[in-house]
Amino acid sequence: MNIFERFFLLEDKQDKIQWIIDNNPKIVKAVCNKLKTDPSFDRLYDLKEVEKIEDPEEKEKAIFRMVANKISENKMIRKYLIWFLREYVRGEYMIEDDVKLDGFLKKFEALKNKNLIEEKDITKYSYDGLVSTLGKFDEDDFKSDNQKKKELREPKQDKQFKDVDIVVNDPDIIIYKPKTWEAERLICPAKDSKGRINEWCTFATEHYFNFYSKDGPLFPMHDLKNDNWYQLHFESDQFKDISDREIDDREGYIKSIPALEMFVRNYINNNLSLVKKSKDWMPFVDESKISPDMANYLKFRGNDLEFLQEQKAEFHKIQDEKLLQDIIRHTPHGIIYLIGPSVELQWLAVKTDISAFRKSCPDEIRRYVIENNPAQLPRFSEYKIRTADGNIKTVHPKDYLTEEDIKLGLSKAPMLFMLLDNSIKSESKYQIFAIDTDMKSDLPLGVAESIKSIMTPETKKWLKETYPEEYKEVFGRKTTKSTKTTKKKE
Repeated sequence: MNIFERFFLLEDKQDKIQWIIDNNPKIVKAVCNKLKTDPSFDRLYDLKEVEKIEDPEEKEKAIFRMVANKISENKMIRKYLIWFLREYVRGEYMIEDDVKLDGFLKKFEALKNKNLIEEKDITKYSYDGLVSTLGKFDEDDFKSDNQKKKELREPKQDKQFKDVDIVVNDPDIIIYKPKTWEAERLICPAKDSKGRINEWCTFATEHYFNFYSKDGPLFPMHDLKNDNWYQLHFESDQFKDISDREIDDREGYIKSIPALEMFVRNYINNNLSLVKKSKDWMPFVDESKISPDMANYLKFRGNDLEFLQEQKAEFHKIQDEKLLQDIIRHTPHGIIYLIGPSVELQWLAVKTDISAFRKSCPDEIRRYVIENNPAQLPRFSEYKIRTADGNIKTVHPKDYLTEEDIKLGLSKAPMLFMLLDNSIKSESKYQIFAIDTDMKSDLPLGVAESIKSIMTPETKKWLKETYPEEYKEVFGRKTTKSTKTTKKKE
């Protein structure tokens, strides 16, 4: 019986989630790593409580359990949870697409129950394979006989364009502005003329239509020239085809249709703050409308350290605190090139990305962060700098973190030791401190066992003398086994 077969035997939601945590930690870690790059994760989940958990492994489990609980509210996702997570890790969709996937899985179940497909094992399908299979059928194929009978009994209604504005009506393209989910469902196809299923989450569920619409209107559009459907949402910086994939060459595509380019230019120039969210809109901005502050923001936001170093003279001239906050929020490492930055700016940089500070981080701020959120300690990682002679030098954490910093973090969470840079882990004094702190806690977590493979001779000697029982636990097992084997042979 393979992993999927064992999983599918479980029925209770919590049993399924716990089974994955207990039996497949690789999926848990992979999902949590994928969530770090998923823009929808931060929008949908509140991590305040989870951030209080100090142990990294327990934090990962808590995040996984929180997400799995939420997406398992969907009946089909709950049934096929392990498949959903597998395809999510492969990068096929965002975590906000759970409702959309639930709809696809319901269609898969309908086809399976009606014996319309040969392969009935969901694990044999990739996400693209599932969508491709569904695209071969008409909407009626997914409906039960009862649904069809009910629709026949219902009175026919004229499908008029209620709650829809047509903002562009051109021979090459029609751009709509639906005001309700029902309107979007009316004007957009469930499947286009090329057989591709509509995979927009805003089309699949009213929840996501309202979620995005509260920030700004959705603009579904029909490219008549190429017979393709797209949807544009400026406020979340998304321009997707009907398969919910970003357009590769956004600027090139927009400029290929004059009516679309004019629409985009008008919208952007009337909402210039959108340019702060994405530089992709810059080619459509009327430069005469850009203020000096906005020009500075666009120039410095999100650039690397080398660029900021080259432009630091210009960077120093910016006096507007609000503008600086905007820049630092997107470019936290820029803090090191500001002369006498305010405490507010320093804190903003720390909260945005603690690793951006490295050696330049003021002692009192760095220690406050480590003391109150020790999980940040591993984020003080190595970095590279260009020396005066033009060479590249690697700076290790132990070159800029003090012994007090490191021990402060380990005193709060000794298990963090294994996540630290090798330049720190290889030192006996830190190995000894982490083990000693763990052993003196109310509930030792086995730090000595976890660092067994990298333990220095000095640390081993100290452990043997200070905690002989722990030493036997960690290093005595193989010896004991070997002795017993020898005795048996004799």
